[in-house]
Amino acid sequence: MMRNAQPFQPGWLKKSIAGPLKSAFAVAVMTALVVIFIPNQYQSTAKVLPSTDRQLPALAQMAALAPMLGLGGLGQDSDAINGEVLTSWWLHQRLLETQFRFHQSSWRFGAQTNHTMTWREYLKADNLDEAIQFSRERVVVRKDIKTHAITIEVETRSAELSQAVVRRTLALLNEFLMENGNARGSIKARFAEARLKEAEASLAQAEDSMKRWLQNGHSNYLSSVDPTIRLEGAHMERLLAMGKQQFITLTAMHEQALLEEKSDIPTLNVLDEGNLPERKSRPHRAVIVLACFALVFLGDWLRRMHPALRASLDAQAKP
Repeated sequence: MMRNAQPFQPGWLKKSIAGPLKSAFAVAVMTALVVIFIPNQYQSTAKVLPSTDRQLPALAQMAALAPMLGLGGLGQDSDAINGEVLTSWWLHQRLLETQFRFHQSSWRFGAQTNHTMTWREYLKADNLDEAIQFSRERVVVRKDIKTHAITIEVETRSAELSQAVVRRTLALLNEFLMENGNARGSIKARFAEARLKEAEASLAQAEDSMKRWLQNGHSNYLSSVDPTIRLEGAHMERLLAMGKQQFITLTAMHEQALLEEKSDIPTLNVLDEGNLPERKSRPHRAVIVLACFALVFLGDWLRRMHPALRASLDAQAKP
């Protein structure tokens, strides 16, 4: 340490770093001894690609007409809800109840022992709300804005557990999509059937009205000299044509709804189903040791050099 506040002398740099180097080296050694006992963390990753639209081309135009007939959007994919489901209470509550079997050591250099416990028991939460929060923190969900691909990452002290939790999460997501898709398809099919029956009744009523009107002496209304009769006949023809068109459209919609209910089962496009990690993801021991070394060296060097820097500035300020 420079005891006299004097301007810099030749060889001052070499002398000034000797002390900080010793301090930094000592701290780095102690840090290394501490971090070497920190347990390893292993991360398993799964990736889900956007689902493709498997709607039949022949039915695409009819699907566009569905909202106008009160049937809602038919043939929609499930990408919009995947991210919400993965962070939902429903999924994490079932994940917490799942029992896993895995191997894990009790400390850094301990032997691998067999464990059987639920995800909630592993997280060691005091109540359900806390368990849900811990689970959401461990199961990290990221969505790529450009590709719309969803990445699921789980990090624990056991490589087997990380993989098992990722795969169970994918299974729960697929279960939700299957149940939701089937239920939605069934609702659409029932609603389409009800609208079809209404259209059929309306068409039958229009045909019956037209038949009675023609039987009442208006069979040659097109050649009638009375414009009122021709106008009434044209009006009844339009009602009949509209009823026929609505019946044809709703029949096609009903067939499409039945197709979706039976055949168009939503599935996940899983690119990576969750790897078994062989290398740790954390902690980065070398980075921690080097960061401690650099911070201690810089701090100690500035502390020791403070009097010399003040003296140098004062000397330069003198005329």
